Amino acid sequence: MRKGSYVLVMSLEEDTVLEIGALGTKELPAGLYTYVGSAQSGLEQRVGRHFSDSKRKHWHIDYLLERCSLISAILIEGPDMECQINAAIDVLPGSDIPCSGFGSSDCKCLSHLHRISEDTLGRLLNEMRWIQETGKGNA
Repeated sequence: MRKGSYVLVMSLEEDTVLEIGALGTKELPAGLYTYVGSAQSGLEQRVGRHFSDSKRKHWHIDYLLERCSLISAILIEGPDMECQINAAIDVLPGSDIPCSGFGSSDCKCLSHLHRISEDTLGRLLNEMRWIQETGKGNA
């Protein structure tokens, strides 16, 4: 089984109030979002789970995926680079953190969820291509 990290790209069509497990109630504005995760055993299976409609809620992202449209997943095969990829998205112009603690309870990152502008999406794809080719992030 392949291992690696991934970036989910999602669209939230309207402002939403979510109850997100231990994070509690959070308000998220409509827009494009990215979520960075990793799977160190079964990358395709983990991402496939995110695309599935029938799953029990286990991770923070499961609560959001009930309310948004999953547009794409970018897979980066190799060692766990979840936090490096997240840091690269964090510094992109047009990227902000709408919910502290989301997906980052096991690391020192502020959040693994970002709201991004449409202009930022192209930059994000270029950054992920660079990370895939070099195996390292810019941040």
